[in-house]
Amino acid sequence: GTTVILELKGANGSKKTAPEENDILKIVSTPIVEGSDHGEDTHHQGGTAWNATQIFRKEIILTGTAIAVNTYGNLDNNIARQTNFAMQELTRDLNRVALFDVAGRIAMFSDVVVFSTYATYVVMSFMMLIMVFMMLPAAQVSAERINAVLDQQATVREGTQSVAHEVGTVEFRGVSFSYPASQEEALSDISFRIERGQTLAIIGATGCGKTTLISLIARFYDATKGEVLVDGVNVKDYTFDGLYHKIGYITQRAVLFAGSIRENVTFGESREGFDEETVDMAISLAQAKEFVDKTEGGLEHRIVQLGKNVSGGQKQRLSIARALARKPEILIFDDSFSALDYKTDAALRHGLAKELSGTTKVIVAQRISTIRDADQIIVLERGEAVGIGTHDELMENCSVYREIAQSQLTAAELA
Repeated sequence: GTTVILELKGANGSKKTAPEENDILKIVSTPIVEGSDHGEDTHHQGGTAWNATQIFRKEIILTGTAIAVNTYGNLDNNIARQTNFAMQELTRDLNRVALFDVAGRIAMFSDVVVFSTYATYVVMSFMMLIMVFMMLPAAQVSAERINAVLDQQATVREGTQSVAHEVGTVEFRGVSFSYPASQEEALSDISFRIERGQTLAIIGATGCGKTTLISLIARFYDATKGEVLVDGVNVKDYTFDGLYHKIGYITQRAVLFAGSIRENVTFGESREGFDEETVDMAISLAQAKEFVDKTEGGLEHRIVQLGKNVSGGQKQRLSIARALARKPEILIFDDSFSALDYKTDAALRHGLAKELSGTTKVIVAQRISTIRDADQIIVLERGEAVGIGTHDELMENCSVYREIAQSQLTAAELA
């Protein structure tokens, strides 16, 4: 790198901390003549040629130490120190010019302004250049990722059917599924059927395929083998709107948006629209009315992005209320009761059973107490259904379910 350093020197080449006052007066009162014997600018006073270095006792030396841009793109701090030093010297020189010498003081002040302006240009240019070098690799990686998404071809194609003859039924026929990057099956030969108004529960260890199974109902993926039917029609034959209007999906991670509670509950589309009665029903059924009424503004209370000003349980209840307000045929709960206490969990399930008796419910859960009253329970292990039946049937016939139940409930609770 190259930099500018201001250094004071005496006539014999030794460094000095500051020029002498007489030297300054000579500088501002004598003209500059080009072309000395040494190739340097000279001043003439009284017929005597004075070397500029001798009179100024100060010279500008180009070195490679003060401004340095190393291979990592870091601007050396020496430039700040050297620039500050130069400004101090110029300011000190200005103060030493006699007050009556107006022309000299103006000339010296002009030098200070010019130097500071050019120094600022140099520093800012280097800083901007380094910022570009630092941002360029990140921008290249981001552009590659964006292009990869834009170039990705959709594998899930929309069908043409939007209506069906059945209502609220879900059926799997020999369904197997494997993710594109995996050679192992995430689900293997799953078959079941639930009717309108029934409750299907899915339980199993972490990573056994519970979320994958319900994702096939909402057609986030297409089954590798077999058929997934909703209302008696293969999900591949539905238009996207036709399928999604039938389903209310509550994700495992509750997501709220910046806006009021009302706006979060009515977020999305509904065939029947959202009126005040629908919003109140959804809030009450989701066991959210108690804390909503306590907030300032009620339904107009503002929620920050991602719901950071409410608790985990409150976020889950508002997410459930959002799905309930759409009045779908099928409700899918992907472990959506995990942040609720046992009392709220029980009250919510009781309300769903009483008020939404005609709505089909699919529940993924880890608690036996949440699913023991379900019409059908599927026990998954490594992608396979090792047990399908009611709670009592599985306690007798499925060792995996029995082990889970005994680890969570006492013998008296299981009786």
